[in-house]
Amino acid sequence: MSASYTRLRNGAWGLRVQGETPVQGTRISVTKKDGSSKEETIYRIIWTGMDSNGQAVSLVALPWGGKSQGGTNYPAKIQKTPQRQPEALNAETDEEAKDWI
Repeated sequence: MSASYTRLRNGAWGLRVQGETPVQGTRISVTKKDGSSKEETIYRIIWTGMDSNGQAVSLVALPWGGKSQGGTNYPAKIQKTPQRQPEALNAETDEEAKDWI
């Protein structure tokens, strides 16, 4: 079983594990780009399947929430959606208002 760091779709860091399907909560040795290795704990298995060569591969989340040194791994720009003011809603006539009140 070999593992390397990879970016997940949500922007956080995770692991790409080739070979056996990993087990949640176990520790695995991860090879870094510089050739050194680091022990990581498998927090959650996100996906398991086959790669283009027909070998088993899994994507797993890490327990440290995808944070690296010096910041987070989430997209830099997070825009909030403008929200309607609750006082402008009428729960009796507005179906959408029921979600607010």
